[in-house]
Amino acid sequence: MTAQADVIDAPRYRHLNQEERMELCRFIRRYVPIANDTKNAFRKFARWQISLLLWRWTADAYCRHEGVIRPDAIKYDVEMLPATKNARELRKKSIRGLRHEHTVPRIALAQRIIDSDLCVDGIYALLTRHCRAVIVTLEEDQILSKHGKKSMGGEWEWETGCPYARYKSAGLLEVLDWNGSRHDCPDDAACRKA
Repeated sequence: MTAQADVIDAPRYRHLNQEERMELCRFIRRYVPIANDTKNAFRKFARWQISLLLWRWTADAYCRHEGVIRPDAIKYDVEMLPATKNARELRKKSIRGLRHEHTVPRIALAQRIIDSDLCVDGIYALLTRHCRAVIVTLEEDQILSKHGKKSMGGEWEWETGCPYARYKSAGLLEVLDWNGSRHDCPDDAACRKA
């Protein structure tokens, strides 16, 4: 089998690797001083760019066939991202009625990065722990919105809080399909008490 055949036989996409995610963190870091500068006319633009780059963290993937990062390549890919059982069923028919939802709202993540003035490594650590996506139905997204659309709500803390806390309080943690594996909460103890 040739190297070209290996590429064709491999799955088309793979998640972004550490080097690619670090590059996203470097992009984000460039916008933080601008977002923090109350006199800079581009501060809102910088905040918007940070939020968009958080989207790239969860929805983009490396295309093995083209050798490039493809925007939104896995946005609704229930084989590569956790999804609720209802979303997985709906995806068999269409992407209509689905939502690529961030376990910790992007606005909260962006605000944390900006307020904390994190370095590149700090951004990477924060995003590795908290920037995760789950594919849900629009109805499930509405339920989640009641448990925090722009924040995690309640007594949730960045250092110890489970990124899936809103799912647990919304009653959706138990209906997540983790693609055959146990859920990937970085801290099971925090998740259980969420």
